[in-house]
Amino acid sequence: MKRAANPHRWPALLLALFLAPAAVAGELRSPEHPDPAAFDPAMRAAVAEARGQLQDAAGWARLGSLYLLVHANAAAADALHNAATLEPREFRWPYLEGIALHRAGQAAAARHAWQSALTRDPNYAPLRLRLARSALEAGHTDAAQDFLADARATATGQELAGEIALARGQVKEAVTAFTRALELAPQANWLHVRLAVAYGKAGDKQKAREHLKARGTRRPEISDPVLEAVSAARPRDVASFLEEAHAALSRNHRYSALLAFQAAVRMDPRSVPALLGIAGLSLGAGRKAEALGYLQRALEIEPGSAEAHFYAGLIQESNGAAARAESHYVRALPRESARYRLARLLLRLGRAAEALPHLEVLTAEKSATAVRFYWLGLAHLAMGNCAGAAAALDAAHARDANSGEVIAARVRVHSSCAPLDGPARARLLAQAQRLYQARPDAGDAETLAMALAAAGEFDKALRYQQQALAATAPEAPQRPFLAANLARYARGETAIAPYEKDSLRLRPPADQYSSPPAP
Repeated sequence: MKRAANPHRWPALLLALFLAPAAVAGELRSPEHPDPAAFDPAMRAAVAEARGQLQDAAGWARLGSLYLLVHANAAAADALHNAATLEPREFRWPYLEGIALHRAGQAAAARHAWQSALTRDPNYAPLRLRLARSALEAGHTDAAQDFLADARATATGQELAGEIALARGQVKEAVTAFTRALELAPQANWLHVRLAVAYGKAGDKQKAREHLKARGTRRPEISDPVLEAVSAARPRDVASFLEEAHAALSRNHRYSALLAFQAAVRMDPRSVPALLGIAGLSLGAGRKAEALGYLQRALEIEPGSAEAHFYAGLIQESNGAAARAESHYVRALPRESARYRLARLLLRLGRAAEALPHLEVLTAEKSATAVRFYWLGLAHLAMGNCAGAAAALDAAHARDANSGEVIAARVRVHSSCAPLDGPARARLLAQAQRLYQARPDAGDAETLAMALAAAGEFDKALRYQQQALAATAPEAPQRPFLAANLARYARGETAIAPYEKDSLRLRPPADQYSSPPAP
């Protein structure tokens, strides 16, 4: 049977060296209360309520626990000291007081509080682990060893046993303890650092190097029900759940974010940000119908929500419901991403004249990307405006000279309806050749054929155009266009200007709106 730790068995000398007499609980303290303006609304309300109920130990303990949660450690320590004074048999209050003092950098005062807790309950393992570490940090390895007692069964206990052994120069024992700790907590890769130190002191450089390579920053965790109960009692409101969700998203923990958004909706079914968060995560996971349901709920509550309309537009567009998508995008304006998706949708529907003003707005900013100018160029092409198309695609190329799609569109424009002369034409042909070498498919063979024809190399243009035609399916809508250009090259003529739907056969460059955005 496992023997319970008994503090009275420790030598009196060790206690005298390490445990100075604990402060006698007598007078209540007056905490210096922190400014509640820094708290979230739920915490602010809970603190105000707790400050009005300080008639007994439970009231002070509640206030101290709340202050502990917001890291107001000095005020937490005073409140928990008062709880310990009013309830002298309860070990939790001086234990938590010690944690607050330790966090505040008052190591000696923390030890005194923990001593008081130990006399009230000598069997709480997390308390003995904290006392053992505190004794070790103070240089009292014998006291640390005694405090550790039966707490060795945990990874933290084994880690401390290893530290004590290292401090005593017992290298072999340290290696054994750290190894056992790592077995108990394989995720605690910080233990590799301690093993590297131990093996280094033992003279085993090979083992030391191996553990250094595996090192990390995760330490063994103490399972502490008392402290966990404090965290679990944290007052929550919708804002705190939303903050938790966005923090989880920033770490790419999507399931944790979903749970937090769902908790916010349970607390307030009309929380539009929470409904949108769930919709965004559902859409990102491919659950379009589920996402649309949450978006409809959000729009019933807030009909003018641009974000809800944008998400709904994405779903309707992917479902092939172009008219519904257009309606949502229009209602999401002037949101930038909605304007972009609307412009692309209008282009796809053959309504380039309506898309053009939106693309002009998107390209008017100094930060406008190559992708935006690319689509502006295609809109001009679809309207038969060669000069506008050439200017836009030149601007796209100036912003991204490595985009294959931008290069292909620019080569086609300048090889057909906005020809270049001399060195500029030679550079354009060289770009088309490099593009084809990088990705020799039908589309880029067709682009190279256009550039060769513009340079007067019709025999070569014929060869590449034939290659593009041979790689194109018989039922493909672009075959007549390819065949017509093949005939033109045979006659020594340059390519047909790629107007209207034919210009939209070019592959669109990747951009930040190609996939559903995070909520």
